[in-house]
Amino acid sequence: MNTIKKVFFHTFAGVTALLLCLILTALSPAACFTASAQSVPMSDISGTPFYGAVTQLAEAEIINGYPDGSFRPYNCLSRGEAAALIYRAYGNPDLALYSSYYFHDIPSALWSFPYIDYCSAAGIVNGYPDGSFRAEAQVTYNEIITMIVRARGLDTGSLSWPDGYIEAARSDGMLNSLDAVSLPSDGDRAANRGNTAILIASGSQYNEHSAGLPAEDRLADPDMNGICFGLITSSGNSYDKLGYSCEKARFLMGGTSYDVLTKPFSSGLFAGYNPAHGLIRLQIENGRVVRADRITAAWGGSSSTGLLTPAASNSEMTEFCRVTETAGSSISYQASPSQSGTIEMDSRAVCYEIGLKNGKLSASRITLPEVREGDMTAIYSVAGKGQADVLITVHPANASDVLHASEDQNVMYMG
Repeated sequence: MNTIKKVFFHTFAGVTALLLCLILTALSPAACFTASAQSVPMSDISGTPFYGAVTQLAEAEIINGYPDGSFRPYNCLSRGEAAALIYRAYGNPDLALYSSYYFHDIPSALWSFPYIDYCSAAGIVNGYPDGSFRAEAQVTYNEIITMIVRARGLDTGSLSWPDGYIEAARSDGMLNSLDAVSLPSDGDRAANRGNTAILIASGSQYNEHSAGLPAEDRLADPDMNGICFGLITSSGNSYDKLGYSCEKARFLMGGTSYDVLTKPFSSGLFAGYNPAHGLIRLQIENGRVVRADRITAAWGGSSSTGLLTPAASNSEMTEFCRVTETAGSSISYQASPSQSGTIEMDSRAVCYEIGLKNGKLSASRITLPEVREGDMTAIYSVAGKGQADVLITVHPANASDVLHASEDQNVMYMG
């Protein structure tokens, strides 16, 4: 079962309430391909030809067993499950592909929709001539081999389908250990879970860890309306699923990043924001960002919300004060020789650290005890009542580099 965690501020009747929402996808047979803490090997693969492949992929968090500890290697695989497995084994969660072709039998609410859509956009699956995909139909050996060959980018030569794909798989070593399957004669048989694991584990390398959820699956819920607070880690131009130009930003809320889109034809809404600009307030209507504001002072007309720490006069990072002492949930700061204070952090406070990764600005979730004396910090209240519930920190050794990186941070094309 996949879980998407949304940290979301929703405004109603003049009250801003912090909502921690857990959106759970429906439990389906595809649960066998989600990461979990279940130990491997599973109870029913010992002594089978599938033991090595299943154990190998389970350790890479690409596949998993059922709640009863079994894997059921001889059960057949559906086409929707196959798409999910292909994505987790070979997908790129940061590559936002959007399919220009829709299958009329795959509603967006279907658990496998983002995986099928990703595979379609990447040219891994095509569907049927009548415009259907048939997610619940059993996937055949010809079909799963074709998907893997395309995902790996193998050369199929001049042979027609499925022969070219079978020969490419054979040359790549994928077919060497299959159990009780002879290709091409068995190509139209339904593929079982154990042999599919063998196909993935053999030959060219798959992802070392599960790709998780496609970037599209991290998009704001179309039903989301309200106010969100977090950090924009990158932004740029993109296209929505209908092909309209828009802007996209990678938005960090709590410990989870989301790809958020503006309405079509928007321009300059994200204003080149990056982590060094501090906390950003997004206004979302029907899942699309309609306004983005940098929080630099009181928000919502109340002195109890917004930036709580004063501007620093002795630092290049003017919105960040220096931490002089930490004691439990208390943070003492100094903005200037004559301006200092202590702020009591809320027990549910969200803390971020800004740094550099490969020369680019990055942001990550940290815990309050990880804030150090000497850090540069900005503290905010967004839930109201003067409670300090968001803290952003920069290690002093990185402050100058972060500042200069913020001036030169490239705006990414996110299409």
